[in-house]
Amino acid sequence: METCSEDVQLLETLEELMQYPGLELRGALQAAATRVAMALRCDKIDAFLLDEESQTLCAMGTSDTAMGHLQHSLGLDKLPLANGGSTVRVFETGTSYLEDHADQNPDQLRGLVEDLGIRAMLEVPLEVNGVRRGVLAAASAKPEFFQPRDLKFMTIVARWVGMIAHRAELAELAHKVDTEQARRKGADEIITVLAHDLKNHLQPLTARLYVMQLELERAKTLSPSHVNAALNTVQRLSRLTEDLLDVKRLDEGLFTLRLAPVDLAMVARETATSIGTSATPVHVSGVPTFIALADEARIRQALENLVANATKYSPSGKRVEVRLATELRAGVQHAVLEVLDEGPGIAPEVATTLFDRFALSSDSKGLGLGLYLSYRIARVHSGDLSVHARPTGGTRFRLSLPLQPPDLGASS
Repeated sequence: METCSEDVQLLETLEELMQYPGLELRGALQAAATRVAMALRCDKIDAFLLDEESQTLCAMGTSDTAMGHLQHSLGLDKLPLANGGSTVRVFETGTSYLEDHADQNPDQLRGLVEDLGIRAMLEVPLEVNGVRRGVLAAASAKPEFFQPRDLKFMTIVARWVGMIAHRAELAELAHKVDTEQARRKGADEIITVLAHDLKNHLQPLTARLYVMQLELERAKTLSPSHVNAALNTVQRLSRLTEDLLDVKRLDEGLFTLRLAPVDLAMVARETATSIGTSATPVHVSGVPTFIALADEARIRQALENLVANATKYSPSGKRVEVRLATELRAGVQHAVLEVLDEGPGIAPEVATTLFDRFALSSDSKGLGLGLYLSYRIARVHSGDLSVHARPTGGTRFRLSLPLQPPDLGASS
């Protein structure tokens, strides 16, 4: 190529390289290698970087070319330093290398010559932030393909590829730091809420126990109301502990179902009685008997979580409703249990993550485990749980369960 056209090609290549967006390291080097291969019209470009742990030069970026794909399929994208070869020598010495007839060089790696069919090679050191980290290598199936002017081109381009790699690594480091900070912040929030939940349960329990102790010291008969209140608090603590254990069971694939015919209407009525209060009553309407094949304990757990959540957000004096009905979906008969409250409703941006584990919003009143577990319980029954805003205000949760679950192994 003529000198003028060489300069234009170099400037165009460098300009395009620096316009790449902030990609992750492998993606950035892949794009750079493909662009340099286009500029040199060669069969392959590799951006090798040293993996310190294995002491191996790894092609972190390879041109999107036929020889590049073949190299990776053959496992020739990794060059251990102990195996030697021209690429390793360039890395270790920092001296560029130009080979016109690789097949005639007994020191050249046979896999590159015989399996890839490389004949001409051009390799220059690759520095990242002033430190030699690898090699930028070009290859062609044609002998005597590269000229001295191409060596100059590759030397300049390698500096820019090194800058791209440095920029990508800085971006990855920043993302890693941000992710770790977010993880720690989330963990701190969860610990704070858990401590708050436990305190809310333990304070009234402690007060009840002190009252009971005083009654005993004064030789009085224990008040059944104090005993019942203490037992209710212990049960709530037990449910919170069980929820935490269920999250672990789900993570480890140990969340199992014990199926039997269950009267969902009876479960709904018992849930309403146990959770409803005089300030926030829970009313059940719909079919009086509702038999489904399900795990009663899990369905009860899901429904209790939904009803308890509704009572938390319902204004005093407003009731929570549980409605039971049936529907036919895709030829399968489903039970539908709807839990409706008259609370403040739910913002659209919160609804999208409401069933995520430990989903916390500015108005959260707990760990966010209840709705997560309710959703997963619905899914392992091959059912579904959704949330909807009510036109008149408040929120409607819709739990749909097939009366005969078709696929008990499904979950998501």
